[in-house]
Amino acid sequence: MKRDYGFIILAVSVFLLNLSMGLHTSVFNNFAAQEIRLRPDQLGILEAFRETPGLLIAFISALFSFMRRQYLATLSFILAGIGFGLYFRVTNLLGLIYAGFVWSLGIHLWMTLGPVFTLSFAEEQGKGRKLGQINSIAAFSSLTAMSFVFLTGKFISFRSYYLIAGILPFIGALLVLRIPYKPKKEIDPPTLVFRKEYMLYYILNFLEGSRRQVFATFALFVLTKAYGVPIQHISLLLIINSIMNMIVAPRAGRLIDRFGERTILLFSYTGALLIFIGYAITRSILILSILYCLDNISINFSLALTTYIDKISRPSDLSPNISMGVTVNHIAAVTMPIVGGILWERFNYQTMFLLGALIVLISITMASKIRLEKKPIMI
Repeated sequence: MKRDYGFIILAVSVFLLNLSMGLHTSVFNNFAAQEIRLRPDQLGILEAFRETPGLLIAFISALFSFMRRQYLATLSFILAGIGFGLYFRVTNLLGLIYAGFVWSLGIHLWMTLGPVFTLSFAEEQGKGRKLGQINSIAAFSSLTAMSFVFLTGKFISFRSYYLIAGILPFIGALLVLRIPYKPKKEIDPPTLVFRKEYMLYYILNFLEGSRRQVFATFALFVLTKAYGVPIQHISLLLIINSIMNMIVAPRAGRLIDRFGERTILLFSYTGALLIFIGYAITRSILILSILYCLDNISINFSLALTTYIDKISRPSDLSPNISMGVTVNHIAAVTMPIVGGILWERFNYQTMFLLGALIVLISITMASKIRLEKKPIMI
């Protein structure tokens, strides 16, 4: 009963945080391209600064390791709220960098805590399922935010959405304090981990960060900057994504539990390869929109990296390994937006998607090296 109660509080907290994130995602590309008039190379610089907290998150987590997990989660929600709220007054690139860094620090802190909380409420043979359920809740929350933007985009200013997005995480901050999670030394030691035995996990996270950042930074910006699509089109795409993610996320977790991490990652990376190639060669807004939705669906299968490290980690290494995984992921996330922005400015946007396709090819090669004892689960 206590486990169910804790999971409900976690789910509501995740819902509120993703509601804010959904508002930001729906509005940002139009806000940046049409109101701030950001160039592609400036967007790359902005994204590099915004992803810097992810690069440093393992060290930040170690610095705050003396804090109870609930208090650290509360801090992460507060930082997210402050960062989103700052967009209300932003007028230039420097302001975007400052606001983006603050909310990103909060979100990335939560990225290291969320999986640990979720796994603590999961049965031994259903961890992928539990992670999928949380992803499904996050997708529903994003859907709610994006539907709101779709319906009100003609009547509400970009900055007003950010005012709302700044308030919601403060409510979530109060809730996460009540999550009944007791830190255990063998699960949450105050150390960093970087061991040879986990090297494949680190490499896969680096490649995941590389390919994801190319797409996350520029896919929607291509539509708003190069093709001038309105905010209603972007929010509609995001609504479709959220609906599909709600359907796919829990099933992705079950598929990982059943077929194993290697099979699922190879499947998702093969799909991502076709998506990147498609984005590089098509000029159709409709096809680009479809490819964008397909890529967001495939991201659900990256849960396999979390279940993979859970299976191969020593109990004392799990939480530090998740933090280190986020860190190496963001080594790529800091550099790839700058590289992508330069490629777009110097050549065209298609060039950076071809680079993304090459990264996915390397990911396929590395994922094929995963070796785990398969334990099928009936679903």
